[in-house]
Amino acid sequence: MTIKDVAKYAGVSVATISRVLNEPDKVSEDTKNKVLKAIEETGYQQNLFGKHLRCKKTNIILVMLTSVVNSFCAKIVNSIDNEAKKHGYSIMICVTNDDPKTEDRYLNYVKNKFVDGMIVVNSTMNQQQMASLSSQFPVIQCSEYVDPDTTPYVTINNKQAAKDAVNHLIKNGKKDILLIGVDDPNIISAKERLDGYKEALKENNIEYDSNKVVFSNYGFRNTQKILMQYFNDEVNIDAVFAISDKMAAAAIVALQQKGLNVPEDLMVIGFDNTDISYIFNPAITTVSQPHKEIGKIAFNMLLDRINDKKCKNHILNHELVIRKSTNNI
Repeated sequence: MTIKDVAKYAGVSVATISRVLNEPDKVSEDTKNKVLKAIEETGYQQNLFGKHLRCKKTNIILVMLTSVVNSFCAKIVNSIDNEAKKHGYSIMICVTNDDPKTEDRYLNYVKNKFVDGMIVVNSTMNQQQMASLSSQFPVIQCSEYVDPDTTPYVTINNKQAAKDAVNHLIKNGKKDILLIGVDDPNIISAKERLDGYKEALKENNIEYDSNKVVFSNYGFRNTQKILMQYFNDEVNIDAVFAISDKMAAAAIVALQQKGLNVPEDLMVIGFDNTDISYIFNPAITTVSQPHKEIGKIAFNMLLDRINDKKCKNHILNHELVIRKSTNNI
């Protein structure tokens, strides 16, 4: 396989292939991606990484996430992009849909140095895989993290944020609080929010009851379906803490379909302060994360790693935004 073969496969000139490899800033993003795909699919990539390429920078970073449907993640990516532009960088957004094969294909961009580094918003990688990757290439974990020991990350204190949310419900006289969570070992925030829920109950002398914990995904419809079945069993609850705003909105709809009012009959709290939380009726009390700051810091952490500078973890502040779903005044 020669560079002429790659050019023919991609439908471009040899000169274009050369520009992508040596002067990527002079090539459009569409052409660059087309050439990179051709290189990967033809298996030519192993021949590209001589000494000359290793000492060059692309001024492109890869941002990996499992989905763009989550508006919170989308806001983080937008913040990363805004900060990257200030420093003369472009971002390549890679959506994996939780598919390890797709993820591996994108990771080759990092390993083959088609990008200068990577910000991982969420991933299917385990701790060992993440640690191995970041020991060789500039990598930052953003919001979610699986390797707390060797790969730098920026996030909030999810455990404390969940405690604050549950304590708000308890201070309003609620004791039978349903948690709507996500049972996925790759999502550290889901585990930490469950831990915060349990700790808040314990500190207020409320016994933890596993029957008052249900698991869904982060989607509205799936959560609504699960809760409609759950509420059919007439479980005694007086409040709901959901680890995402969509799940909180689904809880409100399910409760309303059962003839219950929020917050008069039950109070509901969500998480992330996404658009649905303030346009929903009633507006949803939620935990707000500083998405602009998270994205900005993530990029600058990666820039430090690219430039071989020391990089420390960042735990940012959260805020409990009180709205009508817990306030009937």
